[in-house]
Amino acid sequence: MTKILHKPIQDVKLHDHTCLIFSSQIEFFHCVVPFVSEGLKRNERCCIVLDEIKRDEVIKNFKYLFRGVSNPFEEVRDKKRIIIEDFKNVYLEEDIFSLSKAKNSYSTMIQNALKEGYTGLRVFAELSNSVNDLVDSKEFLEWEEFADKLFAENNFLAVCAYNKNYFSEDYISKAQKIHPIEINLIKT
Repeated sequence: MTKILHKPIQDVKLHDHTCLIFSSQIEFFHCVVPFVSEGLKRNERCCIVLDEIKRDEVIKNFKYLFRGVSNPFEEVRDKKRIIIEDFKNVYLEEDIFSLSKAKNSYSTMIQNALKEGYTGLRVFAELSNSVNDLVDSKEFLEWEEFADKLFAENNFLAVCAYNKNYFSEDYISKAQKIHPIEINLIKT
């Protein structure tokens, strides 16, 4: 079994498959904002996949981050340097988890990012109620194992951000074991 490395969010690199265990929106944004900021510096397309957290909350937080800079958030988003997707659009087909849909979604996003001149794709995926309610846990953990291959073979990195309020301790433990890297969540 691979030893789990603990890293700060700013230290993740292409090919890393990481997880974050969070319990509040504050913790989520504490990690997603520097993750996306670093991706923009590295000319990577950034994708935020949302489940329970609302798109308006993400936009509000990023508008605040981009205030007073030469490239306001709207410009960055309009140029599709940052894209915001719903969990259901990436992982589900007719409200059922689809391994082929997830594979195709991420493969297409990677190909498009590279074709459009980005050095890679970085994804911050919130995993909350939909995974808990709509996806068989064994099947989703199989997806996570497959995703490791996708990371190794492509210019791709992701943080699988599990909201621990929706999962059992056993499930969280299994998710942590699948990911070779866990993000340090420093409480401030």
